[in-house]
Amino acid sequence: MTFDVSQSAYRSLRGIVAERTNPVLAWVGSGLSIPAGLPSWAELRVILLDELLDKAKGLDGKDREQLEARVRQIRLEPNNWVAFSMLRDELGQATYRDTVRDAFAGAATAEIPDAYRKLWGLGVRGILNLNIDRLATRAWGAHKPGAQIGEYNGNEVRDIGQILSGRIPFVVNLHGSIESTRTWVFTRKELSALTRNDAYRTFIDVCLSTRTVLFLGLSVDDVAVGGHLRRLADAGIETGPHFWLTDRGDVETDQWAEEAGIRRIRYRSPGEDHSEVDEFFLDLETYVSPEPTTPLPPVALDGPTPPDGRLPAPEELERLDAESIRSTLNAHAKQLLLEEKDESYADYQRFAEEYEGAIYRAWYTSARPGSNKLLGYTLEADIARGAFGHVYRATDPDGKQVAVKVLLEEVRRDPGLLRTFRRGVHSMRILRGHDVSGMVAYLEASEIPAFVVMEWIDGPNLTQAREGNMIGGWEDLLKIGSELALIIRSAHILPERVLHRDIRPSNVMLSGFYGQPNEWEVVVLDFDLSWHRGAYEQSVLHTTSGGFLAPEQIRHVKDASTRNAAVDAFGIGMTLYYLCSGEEPLSGQHRNVGWEEQVRTACAKFSRTEWKSIPVRIARLILAATQDEQASRWDLAEIAGELTRLRAAAEDPGGVTATELLAEELAANCEGMQPYDWDPDRLCARHEQQTGLKIEIAADIKEQRVRLSVSWQRTGAEDRTNVGKYIVTASKAMDDQLKAGGWKTSRSVDRSSMHFEAALEADVLRGDIATVAERVDAATEGILRFNR
Repeated sequence: MTFDVSQSAYRSLRGIVAERTNPVLAWVGSGLSIPAGLPSWAELRVILLDELLDKAKGLDGKDREQLEARVRQIRLEPNNWVAFSMLRDELGQATYRDTVRDAFAGAATAEIPDAYRKLWGLGVRGILNLNIDRLATRAWGAHKPGAQIGEYNGNEVRDIGQILSGRIPFVVNLHGSIESTRTWVFTRKELSALTRNDAYRTFIDVCLSTRTVLFLGLSVDDVAVGGHLRRLADAGIETGPHFWLTDRGDVETDQWAEEAGIRRIRYRSPGEDHSEVDEFFLDLETYVSPEPTTPLPPVALDGPTPPDGRLPAPEELERLDAESIRSTLNAHAKQLLLEEKDESYADYQRFAEEYEGAIYRAWYTSARPGSNKLLGYTLEADIARGAFGHVYRATDPDGKQVAVKVLLEEVRRDPGLLRTFRRGVHSMRILRGHDVSGMVAYLEASEIPAFVVMEWIDGPNLTQAREGNMIGGWEDLLKIGSELALIIRSAHILPERVLHRDIRPSNVMLSGFYGQPNEWEVVVLDFDLSWHRGAYEQSVLHTTSGGFLAPEQIRHVKDASTRNAAVDAFGIGMTLYYLCSGEEPLSGQHRNVGWEEQVRTACAKFSRTEWKSIPVRIARLILAATQDEQASRWDLAEIAGELTRLRAAAEDPGGVTATELLAEELAANCEGMQPYDWDPDRLCARHEQQTGLKIEIAADIKEQRVRLSVSWQRTGAEDRTNVGKYIVTASKAMDDQLKAGGWKTSRSVDRSSMHFEAALEADVLRGDIATVAERVDAATEGILRFNR
């Protein structure tokens, strides 16, 4: 069998996965757990019915007849939610509970089905799980042993920001887990209570409106799934794109999915053969997006179609002034391109070749009065220039100030440059059509000569702001970084998946900075309007170093693509490095041995901040965004989430609720923890000494606690005769000190080793991190002094 990769819905999903433009969540049902020998929902209903029938057989006379009639009634009930309500009532709480538990008794030891492993291998950020068997969580442990995962039951979802904005993958057991009967959702009453839960409903809404969801192993038209989509659709909330992998091929199913905003991806399963699902996963895992090969149309000025007039002969046209030549050439070009057909493009190419001399004359531009007209625009000042063009301050025919970017004449002689110019204009038109906020508004463009008209921005670009010391500190930097990441991400998640691919300080501006210095906004220029020329790349108007470009933009890299959101992640990472250091990165600098130290030093020296862990976390973000291997870089959702959380921490330290942030901030405030290393899988700050002492501060995101661990093991090299006695005394003092501060402690100590554990509620820590840090330092002072 061969899975049909030509399905348009599948190609769309494959593009999102390959290009990493939006995090993917999986919403899974019992179909994924059936290979483990566990019952589907329908099969569990049969098991409960059989149990109820056995119960009836144990009754006498009329009671037996009534219960058997009830069994027949339940068997005919078309709605599973109603049927389970009836089964629980008739069986009784104890029998119902134990029968369900017995049905899933093998879940803890069953072999994990491949589909769960493949989902994690695919890089999904989380699994919304309708099953109570917890196989999704076990699969994560098998995929990445020792790495922490956020696991929640549906009625426990609270800190939505921590779940979705953090970097830790998560499983939400929407209908509970086998261990806790109070979390089960099988009956209509239980489902109603769950969907009335504001936090749960908001969580589902955010997932569906900000992430791409892949539904599989379930009937998505069930009210527990489809009901959410229908509610959002009725409220006019845009969702998707979402996808449903199913073997159902009837028209009714397809219509329902379309109305709910889900695109159906079909696989065939004759005789319960699901091998096409394996092919589906394999293709998703290995596909690399190529650059589009379809030629983009030539660029003609927007506006009304010009009247069909006589086009003068080339030699006659060349005798006219430059503005008359431009008007005539563009009017004819517009006429040729009225219909977007291959024949039209061919006619345009012949026209461009025939009128080459006139086009050359048309290309000359100047801000000098008398020669400063450009198709109705008045060029007032040449404000910037680079290897491939000029930027003019200009006014439009109505007197409104605009920016005009005119590319040098060689653009039309280089097919690669001309193709990139057309691609950039195409991308900016898409963004304008979707009204994407945060991009400098594109107004119009032409390629005779090649120029783009954009709104005028009253403010500096980031290069000017950094060199002029206009950026005041971490709050400014985090505002710039978070807004930049969100703007780029908003372009990525469009159906057309628009990338920028030339993020650098000179392409990011602070709008309104000169007029309202405290209310400026970040805006971005030149989406997809760059070209790359090997290791000596120069973009449209910038001659700065190629250090802002990802390695795959400069040279061919196996299994990497320039059509990947990780390209923009690299640009954002290097832009943040520039803002911290004031130094433009060199091409390939991220591969130098000293790169990590350069980044950490730049962030540490940038400025002081009340939230002490910000410099360390930003350094870690820059390093993660600028990984040489494309697949290893953080994606834009992770970058945007981290910058947004850190911005909130800088602006309102007392409002931080994420346990992970609190744990690292405690480590950053503890003098005894310096320096520390951060383990992203375990969410743990670790300080180790050669003497065998190890101190860890970790986030327990499920229990909303911070955990402190102190351990020591005799190495045999100690030169102190009373070392064992001292360790016992020091551990006792540590225990007393932390208990007095509200920590719950436990310890195991003898004269050769010590292991100490303590936990503190995150809410307590948030109240006064500095005081808690002082207590931790006081508690560990003795053991640290001994180990120095």
